[in-house]
Amino acid sequence: MIRLGAPEILVILILIVLLIWGPKQIPKLARSLGLAKKEFEKAAKGEVEEEEETTDELIKLAKELGIDTEGKSREEIKKEILKKTKKD
Repeated sequence: MIRLGAPEILVILILIVLLIWGPKQIPKLARSLGLAKKEFEKAAKGEVEEEEETTDELIKLAKELGIDTEGKSREEIKKEILKKTKKD
């Protein structure tokens, strides 16, 4: 019977990942995993509240500029604020 240690298992897993997603998708996958880990750590530390405060400030700024924020994501609001401020 063949005994597989940690290095052998790791090599097999890497080969499987390469076969499934291909070499071009690996950096995207790693980046996504890194972002997910970062968000998880922020949530575990309770830093989500800070993001909510910045969202409130973002909405306040958008309303001051006359931008409707109803039903829009944070990113959409940011883009509209940038457009509005670049025109002026």
